[in-house]
Amino acid sequence: MSRSTKCAKIEQSRFAPIANRGEEASTSANVVRAAALRLGLDTFADETAMARAMAGRLQALVQEGVRLAVYPGLYGLSLAGPWPPDMPWQQIVRGHRHLVEAMRMVGSRAARTARVYLVPGSVLLPGAEGRLVEWTALFGPDGTLLGEQIATQPDPTLADKGLGRTIAPIDTPFGPVGLLAGADADVPDVARILTLQGARLLVAVRAPAAPYASMRAMAGMWQVVQQTQTFGLESGLVGMAAGAVRDGKAGIFAPGEMTPGDSGFLARPGYFVGHGAVTAALDLDALEAVRARRPLARHLNAALYRRNAPAFGVAPAGAARTEDASDV
Repeated sequence: MSRSTKCAKIEQSRFAPIANRGEEASTSANVVRAAALRLGLDTFADETAMARAMAGRLQALVQEGVRLAVYPGLYGLSLAGPWPPDMPWQQIVRGHRHLVEAMRMVGSRAARTARVYLVPGSVLLPGAEGRLVEWTALFGPDGTLLGEQIATQPDPTLADKGLGRTIAPIDTPFGPVGLLAGADADVPDVARILTLQGARLLVAVRAPAAPYASMRAMAGMWQVVQQTQTFGLESGLVGMAAGAVRDGKAGIFAPGEMTPGDSGFLARPGYFVGHGAVTAALDLDALEAVRARRPLARHLNAALYRRNAPAFGVAPAGAARTEDASDV
């Protein structure tokens, strides 16, 4: 199995209304319309009910031309409720060890029903030594699980959180996609490693604790997209979840020269803070033209990651790129 086919291998032993802000019409045929959602947790009786509800929302987006949709971080906890107010959330999550299997089923069924590429958000699950890890994944429009990712960076709002050790993009017909769960979007090295491995679209599933002001948000995905010359989607959870009030935002980003007013936001006027989805067209040919005119990849210090992060798939010069390079 080639490394590109393997995609982002999971640690097997552990474990509304559409805010279309009117971006400029593209003349390229190589365009993908994407949607980033901003929602609160829902309460579903079971996986079937959750998949049905997600598919209904996704089908409305598909009617608008959306091919890729991204749900917020921790949205998978909708299967763990309702939560007893006097029970610690860590205990609740550990009592739902089936959540990742349930989310695989939900993501597959919702993506297949709506015929859309889908990131169903993220979910916490017990990992090694009982520590919680944050899982996310990408599903194809036929329901195929294309790749999974465990968050690799600590999150101060999620105590006792374990970390993944694999960073790798996931192959799709519109290019490699990098998934960033939780605090991974706040650490530029994660996005740089994904970009050096070929990612042209970075997807962040987030549930940041309040307050999450725009300037703090821009220190995450917005600035990462500017330095890596990629497209970026950020979805955000709002409301109470995992012991904290969440204040996520939704946004779709591109290099400044591709956006109105050089703002870096493809979907105008900026961050979406309503309930629903923001959409934008991602012109992949235009992105490659920007990268050719102003190539910044040489400044991402690939040699540093080749020396110090071979486990993340940036192999030393001349080394074989095998699937074992990114095993967790």
